[in-house]
Parts: sequence; structure tokens; C-alpha cells
Amino acid sequence: MTASTLKEQVAGLTKNTPTADELLTSFFEDGYKDIVNRLGMINRKELYKFAINDITYTTATSGTLVVGEQYKIITYVTLDDFSNVGTVTSPKGATGDVFVATGTTPTKWTEGSTLVRRFNTEDVIEVVSVARGDYPSVGLDAEARGELVTGSLFLPTSHYPKHYILDSYLIIVPEPTSTYKGTISKIILPTITIGGVSIDYFPAKYLHSIVLYAAIETLQYRAINYTLPDDLILPVLPSVETPTAPTTPSAPIIGEGGITLPTSSIPTYIKPTLSLEAKPTITDLSINAIAPTIPVAPSFTYTDATGATVSATTIDALDTAPTFIQPVSEISMSDFDTAYDAEDIELAATNIQKQAQLLQKYQVDIQNNLNKFNEEVTKYQADMQHIIEQARITLQEAQADAQLETDVAKQNAIQNFQVYVQEYTTSIQKYSVEIQSYQADIGKEVQEWQANNTISLNNWQQYNSALLQQFGQDIQNELNNFNSSNVQYQAEIQKAIQEATNSMSSDVQQFSGTLQKYSADIQKWQIEVNSKLTDYQAKLGAYSAELSSNVQSFNTSLQKIQLDYGWIVNQIKVLTAEYEKGFVPFQQPQSKEGVK
Repeated sequence: MTASTLKEQVAGLTKNTPTADELLTSFFEDGYKDIVNRLGMINRKELYKFAINDITYTTATSGTLVVGEQYKIITYVTLDDFSNVGTVTSPKGATGDVFVATGTTPTKWTEGSTLVRRFNTEDVIEVVSVARGDYPSVGLDAEARGELVTGSLFLPTSHYPKHYILDSYLIIVPEPTSTYKGTISKIILPTITIGGVSIDYFPAKYLHSIVLYAAIETLQYRAINYTLPDDLILPVLPSVETPTAPTTPSAPIIGEGGITLPTSSIPTYIKPTLSLEAKPTITDLSINAIAPTIPVAPSFTYTDATGATVSATTIDALDTAPTFIQPVSEISMSDFDTAYDAEDIELAATNIQKQAQLLQKYQVDIQNNLNKFNEEVTKYQADMQHIIEQARITLQEAQADAQLETDVAKQNAIQNFQVYVQEYTTSIQKYSVEIQSYQADIGKEVQEWQANNTISLNNWQQYNSALLQQFGQDIQNELNNFNSSNVQYQAEIQKAIQEATNSMSSDVQQFSGTLQKYSADIQKWQIEVNSKLTDYQAKLGAYSAELSSNVQSFNTSLQKIQLDYGWIVNQIKVLTAEYEKGFVPFQQPQSKEGVK
């Protein structure tokens, strides 16, 4: 059985995706480089299977040069002349000069000057190994070449050579000689023939991997350059022809003189005016009274150096004083302003009553909160009396305890303690008076607010309600006057109409004939219109069928493309996974530390 070519293998993996030979060849070349680079990272020993070996470089004392290659003059002998084949430091050349050959034959090279050719790596994918004679060379970065000078601890020797790449040229130190020739094992990109079944310098076991790589690149190129279906083609929408409608006849002049209107003026309705008193401003209740500061409860410890010590005594601290909580007002005159501006008297009157109810509710909320505040103040004052009584009892107990001690201790402790207790008691009593004053101020401010706002709103409500009632009565009076005048005016109009009717009979009959002819023309026009519409509907049906066919064809093409593109994406994933899996057997096993 004949083996499949590289191109046929890719076609089998990509459903015969059409690819130009030149492009497919570039995919295989990229795959060759990728495989070499990957193996270089995971198992460098595999690279020897791709390498071209025994590329030997040695010194020469005569001959021709290769244009574009780099040479170094190891030993210059006077009278030899290399100035025509490269840039040298002296007129003809000097020991140590390095130049790139621009010609093949030096002006003179017969005196025995020694040159060594350096290896050009421009077309090399990977340098696998370098040797000088039988001794392998160690590779360095070009930046480390400064370590290779005389006197350096890292100076290479004949048995321990080193090499680096600078400006694409591989340099071996020490330079190769006829005794120690330079040998380089390299990997270059071979000529790949996609019509063949193998690749030069490429192991057969990696052939499937490079085919996979080329297939993946082919599918990716196909996906990127995928051609979408043509835009949906819309058929030309048919037009409808509308026949010209007959001209509407002009209405005749009925009667020679027409209708003579009454000479009296047309009655008019005179709207009464309404001017309400400006609405009062209902401000929210604002309490300005400030609650007094609670005195700090002291902790007494009294001690005398020569007498006895009475234990620490603590008087209970006062709780936070109650505060008056202001309710939230819902009063708003905006609805009244809107109704008044729209001259909706009934709605304005209703809104006045609503705001009066909200004000009454706000007053009730204020009174409820005030009652609660007064109740809390009464309880708070009782608590203060309890604390004062506690202080008095505590003082008596301390006095009784002190009588059991020495006179000195008793006198010192009792006097100090009495001072502290008396001061704190005085503070509480003063604070009690301030609380009563604070309670009175709140009650006063609430009463003032209620008096000011309630009287103001009640007066405004009563006054404006009276104005609204009067305004309603004025409207009714004006309407009665208008109706009375209008009855008389309508009677005069009816009389004029009757007179005109008597004189229009002949004009009406003439116009009736004109209308009959116009009616016949209209019927004829309708028949023509119906015919045109029937034809248009037929054309519209054909348009709809063509449009439906085009849409279905477009959707079918789009669905096929979606399925095909989905297969491409999935196939790329499958081939990529298989490609990655192909490198697993060549990975070097990881060392396990600690295993003996």
C-alpha cells in the first residue's frame, strides 16, 4: 500500500481544506521549528537526531574566502594583503583583525598568514553541540565573553574550550587550529516537499506530530479567513398606483341674500373675579429650649494618714433627661395653589378643609408628644429625689461607720464626705429646677405655636371660604343673565333661518343634481381603486414569497457555516491535544530527592 503524502495526510485531518502549496509548506516549516524548540526544552538529547554533524572549521594559510563569512587573522605575516576583501585595522591587515569577507581572493595571501573561518548561524535553528578537536566546548552568553581574557579564572584551555555567538557568528575560544579543528553539530531547516512522504533530517517518529501541527495551522488559517455568506437580498417592494379621485363640487350660494343675522349683539358671559387672601405660612414646630446638662455623679474615697480609712462610696448617676420629640407635619398648600390657579373653586375649597384636618392632626400629635414628655419628666424628677435620698442614707451610714473608728479619722472623713455629698445634692437640686424650667419652656413654645398657627389658619379658612361661597353665587348670577340674553338671541336666529329656507329651494335642487353626478363618479373611482388594490395585493404576495425564500436560503447558508466553523474549532482542540500528547514520552523523568 502506497504511503500518503504529507499534503494528503493534512487533507485527511482537515476535511480537504483547500490550501496553497506554498502556504502549506510554510506551516510544515513552522512545525519543524516548533518541534525542535520544544524538544530542546524538554529533552535535549533528542536534538542529535535532527542534527547535521562533522561540520569542520580549521585554520588556513592560503586559498580563497567565502563572501559573507567572518574570518579572524590568527597570525599576520608581512606582505600578505587582505585590504580588498574586508575591513582591517592596518593598511593590509594585522594579527587579531576580524572581518566579514566581501570578496573571495585577497590581494596577496602567499606569505603564510593564518586565518580561521567562523561559523555563521543565521540559517541555523539550533546549535546542538560544539567541539574543538576531541574536546566538547561549553556554551556561554555573549555578555560573558569578557571572562575569556588572559588572567581570568574562567579562561578556556585546549582541553576545556568555550564558545559564544556574537552577531550571528559562532566563536570558539581558543580558536580552532589544524590540530584542534572546530566541529559543530547544527540543525537547519531542510527543504520540505509536501508531495513527499518524509522529510530530510527529520526522524520518522515525529512525522505525525509535524503533520498535526500543519493541520492545526491550516484549520486556524481557514477559521481566520472564513468567508461569511452574502448579505440577505431583499426583493424590490412593489408600488401601488392610486387613481385620481373626482373633484368635490363646490357648495352653491343658498339664497340670493343668504341668512341675515340679528342686528343685536351676541350675548357674552362675563366671568366674575375672585381674589383670595394670601395663604398663611404654616411652619413646623421648632423647639428652641435646650435640655440642661446632667451633673456627674461623684465617687468618694476619704482617707486620713493617721486615722482609719472609710471605704469608697459611689452615688448613682442620673439617666439621660427626657426630650420632647417633634411630630412630622403633613400640611402642604401645593394642591390648593394648583386648584386655585386652575380656577377649580370646588377642589380649592375641598383642599382648604383637608389642610385644616391635617393641621388638627398635627396639633393632636404635638399634644400627645407633650403629654408623653411631661409624664417622662415627672418620672425623671422622682428618680432624682430617689438619688438624693440615697445620698443622704449613704452619708448616714458612713457617719455611723466612722463613729467606730478613732476621732481623727472620723472627723476628717465625715467632713470631706459631707462636703461632696452636699455639693452633689445641690447640683441635683439645681438640675431639678432646670428640668422644670426646660419643661415649662417646651410647653410655652408649643402653646405659642398652636396659638399663632391655629388662629392664622382658622381666620384664613373662614375668610376665604366666605369669598369662595360669594364667588360661586356671582358665577350663578352671571350665568342666569347670559341664559336670558341667549334665549332671545336664539329666537332671532331661528327667525332668520326660516326666512332664508324659503328662498333656497331652487338652489338646493340644482346642487342636488350636481351631488348625484359626483356620487356616480365616486362609485366609478372606487371600482378602479379596488382593481388597483387587487393587483397590488397579488404583487405583494409574490414579494412576500420571494423574501421568505431568500431568508430561508440565507439562514440555511448561515447554519451550515456555523456547523462548519464549530467543527473547525473542535478539530483544532482535538489535534492540539494530540500534538501536545506526542511530546510526553520524551520528557525526562523528574528526580525524586530523598529516595535512596
